[in-house]
Amino acid sequence: NLTDPSASGSGQKLTHALTASAGNTAGTLTRLDALESSFNNTFADHLRAKTVRQLAMTPGFRFDSVAPGAGVPLEDNTVSSGDVSWDDVYRFFPVVYTHATAEVTGQNLRTILESSLTAVFSPNAWNQGGGWVDGFSGLYATVNLRAADGTRVIELRLGSAAGPLVQSTDVFTIAGCQRPTEASDVLCSYSGFTNKLSFTNPATGLPWTVVDMFSDLLAQGPVPASTRRDLADTSGLPRWPVSPFIQPLNDDTDNDTLSDEWERHYFGNLSATAGGTANAAGITNFQAYAFGLNPYVAGNGCPPRVFNQSGQTLFEFWRPRPELHYSVDGSTDLQTWSPAPFTLPANAAPVQLNLTPLALTRYFLRVTAQP
Repeated sequence: NLTDPSASGSGQKLTHALTASAGNTAGTLTRLDALESSFNNTFADHLRAKTVRQLAMTPGFRFDSVAPGAGVPLEDNTVSSGDVSWDDVYRFFPVVYTHATAEVTGQNLRTILESSLTAVFSPNAWNQGGGWVDGFSGLYATVNLRAADGTRVIELRLGSAAGPLVQSTDVFTIAGCQRPTEASDVLCSYSGFTNKLSFTNPATGLPWTVVDMFSDLLAQGPVPASTRRDLADTSGLPRWPVSPFIQPLNDDTDNDTLSDEWERHYFGNLSATAGGTANAAGITNFQAYAFGLNPYVAGNGCPPRVFNQSGQTLFEFWRPRPELHYSVDGSTDLQTWSPAPFTLPANAAPVQLNLTPLALTRYFLRVTAQP
């Protein structure tokens, strides 16, 4: 898009070689996370600061070319300089749009976020659409991605996790995107906004385009790394690219903590429940699922075990489900339990913990898996 579609006849032309540097970034800019990404957070933060509004939002496009931060190792055994080319700039935006400011109620914010989460995480493919979840700045949301459509938002807070709760009747100033055919109450394809005004670029006398806004960010020097995470999911739903599950489809459509694929494999349908048992030993379906066991056969698979190897006493267990949270507790009397003195590795299956340094004659361990 070399011509801005929102300003007919503006005659905007590409004035830079696509391979030329548009700026530099210290942190990697990417849209890899379906829920919240470093690029959307960085861009929304700049838009909010530029417009001096309480909130900002940006479309949840999937498109990007990944702009690695300075010092990041690359596949060709070189190290990134952090340069962001004009080609990178345009790849971040599949369409060119402009910006506007408006006012929005707390209730409408919740409706907008619910709609965006449904479009990405609904187990019903017919309810999905668009790209990833929209990006926000100035808003902290606690969500449950495993909840039913329209019920995923638990609470909203202004600014941070410690900020004031957003009430339905609260009114906030916000900046967002506008397209030429949208009604006066629409930002980023969502309706219900009031007092909408185009945000004018004083250098051109025209509304700020998204490319100009990103260029303005790059012109201020190396873009700092964005580490904030303001969309907190309580369910641990695996999402691309961290998990091997197909994303963004929910693999647990009946919300029973057992993946649909696993249930169909062992039971032929989705009738199984987490607390149900299919074996004489009383191992629950959830325990079988969490530890990679066959729910019909007691003592199968790879349950937790203690063994000796090269003079060391090792405790081993498997973590086959990346969406679950595993923890290890210890006890000397089976009565009082406390977290075992181990730091679990970030990515390992199986997990092996060395018990020898504890120098205990009797020590019991239990592994807990939770959604």
